[in-house]
Amino acid sequence: MGSVGGLDSDVSSSTGGWRDIIVRVAPSAITTLQRSSLVHTTRFGDTSLAWIYTGGKFSMDLVVPIGSSAVVHSPASLEGRALRSVTEGGNIIWHSSTHGDPVPSFSHSVWMDDGTLKAAVGSGMFSFLAVYE
Repeated sequence: MGSVGGLDSDVSSSTGGWRDIIVRVAPSAITTLQRSSLVHTTRFGDTSLAWIYTGGKFSMDLVVPIGSSAVVHSPASLEGRALRSVTEGGNIIWHSSTHGDPVPSFSHSVWMDDGTLKAAVGSGMFSFLAVYE
């Protein structure tokens, strides 16, 4: 599941809209469209995502406004290629050779769940790169 733009809000009885952001681009959009960008104005400020997929590399530039947090999803495979590594800001946060364990240097949570690598982040600007081989 996911969308072309890749931004959604997780709303529950305890949180208002766009406090908890879901960053999940549909795998079919990744491999078919290969790029998109979206800005969504929320009560916390602008949330934006620009993504590109080329040559087995899926990059995402994300802005999460103050007062919000996000969970970023990277599919475990695309076009028959397995997820090899994920970096944020040029620092490795997950690598397949670690047998799925997150790299301790990343200050946020990283975990594999239901065929998707997920990384939880707070507010700020993030540059993710997922490499598929």
